[in-house]
Amino acid sequence: MKKIILATASPYRKRAFETLGIDFEICPSDIDERFKNRPKDPRKLVLELAKRKCEAVAERYKKGIIIGFDSVAYCNGKILEKPKNLKEAKKRILMMSSRKFDFYTGLYIKDIESGKNIGKIAETKGEMRKISKEEVDFYHKQDQKGIGYAIGFDVKYNFSSTFVKEIRGSYLNFLDGIPLEEILEMLYKIGFKLPEKPKMKITVSGSIKFADRLVEVYRELEKMGYDPMMHEEMFGIADGSAKKLLKGIATNHAKIKRENKFIKWWHDCIKSGDAILVCNYDKNGIKNYIGGNTLMEIGFAHVNDKKVFLLNPIPEDVSYIDEIKAMVDVVLKGNLNKIK
Repeated sequence: MKKIILATASPYRKRAFETLGIDFEICPSDIDERFKNRPKDPRKLVLELAKRKCEAVAERYKKGIIIGFDSVAYCNGKILEKPKNLKEAKKRILMMSSRKFDFYTGLYIKDIESGKNIGKIAETKGEMRKISKEEVDFYHKQDQKGIGYAIGFDVKYNFSSTFVKEIRGSYLNFLDGIPLEEILEMLYKIGFKLPEKPKMKITVSGSIKFADRLVEVYRELEKMGYDPMMHEEMFGIADGSAKKLLKGIATNHAKIKRENKFIKWWHDCIKSGDAILVCNYDKNGIKNYIGGNTLMEIGFAHVNDKKVFLLNPIPEDVSYIDEIKAMVDVVLKGNLNKIK
């Protein structure tokens, strides 16, 4: 099966594509989107930007299928992209109040080896309800980073999820800027074939003290044909390149967890996968150590009905041994081949 590369930095598109169970990787294009003579028509603009992003990433690979994206909203005769700050975001939401709008996503797909390419525009029409200043202020108190959305607010979560009263067209396009139903049809047209069966998505979990070992397990699972998932910062922790993060962990680990929303990230990752693999090694004088954070992640998997694999035997010298026994499905005893 040909490798799919998403030319995007969007965590929303990444999470949405993960639900397909198809192997892929992320490679942001980092192009200059403010080029001269940009199209003033929103449809032409998103398609041109998607094409540029796709082609920029295609230059870095010798094979694979590249997918480029770009999304904008269009309301009251204006093209709306990510607001620069909360003040601009607030002004935009109030401008859109009670108005109809369009949400466009340009898609451009290129198969590097065959040279085949295809472009398309996904469109979703919507209508806002009447929104007050007080409501916008209330939302921004919930989501102070609420500027990372093309439409100007979070359409899925927080109080802002009530701002839109009706949509027509691709809901996946509107919710995540990635109309998966359109993308699959485009992929089929250029010759993409589905794998015989979806890869099992396994979240690799464990203490950051074991970061280098976690990366080794992650790579081994890839070789075995699984789809391992792990926070990208773990790779930097393992090789020492995440120096600022490592310094913060050494001085105030709790603060780092909160500021980077690591606990929530692991919860969402576990929820989106099929199973969790807990890598438990010796630490603090305890054989096959499982700490509080890892125990919590096992709990996330358990309550979300995800299979729990434990790499090594259950630690005996912990007060929560019964809880671990109640949640772990399979103890691998160091043998990854036992994963099924």
